[in-house]
Amino acid sequence: MESPTIRPWGLSRMTERLPPAPLPYATTSFDPTSQLTLFYDAQGAIVDMGKDGTSRSFVTATVSKGGGQDGSSGASQVADDSNNDSASD
Repeated sequence: MESPTIRPWGLSRMTERLPPAPLPYATTSFDPTSQLTLFYDAQGAIVDMGKDGTSRSFVTATVSKGGGQDGSSGASQVADDSNNDSASD
């Protein structure tokens, strides 16, 4: 006897796709000299896409209590390791 097919629970949480957002430009072109993409509106004027400003640096560290094996001591927290990362768009 075959077991019945069970519908995954996540399918009940799905919704219809949202309509795509309108683009702030009509066409693009690539300038090989400056290595920049230029964005144009429907009238042919250049559209300023602005700066994204997403460049940032961050540090992550794993922290544990120093001292006793069971964590019962009143020792202060100590950074075990750290990663200095940066992200940029």
